[in-house]
Amino acid sequence: MKTSTRVGLAVVGLALASVSVAAHHSFAMFEMDKNVEYQGVVSEWKWQNPHVHFTVDIKPAAGIDPQTVGRWDVEGGSVNIMSRQGWPSGDP
Repeated sequence: MKTSTRVGLAVVGLALASVSVAAHHSFAMFEMDKNVEYQGVVSEWKWQNPHVHFTVDIKPAAGIDPQTVGRWDVEGGSVNIMSRQGWPSGDP
């Protein structure tokens, strides 16, 4: 195989890899202009990259929408971003 062909294939491979990396950070599935509020107990807190996760248990109670009852996994940003926004690390 010629050197120019190898270089061309390497460039195409890098271009395809960069497209998939950029696609990972899409927010298209979220309604960014809508805020929601839940009341529950944080049962698990994972302060790790690439994204912070915490689990919230919502119990049935007066004033609680039955559709929100259950266990929710909430995904945040990276540790760096969450720290700069004032979120505490470790157990809440």
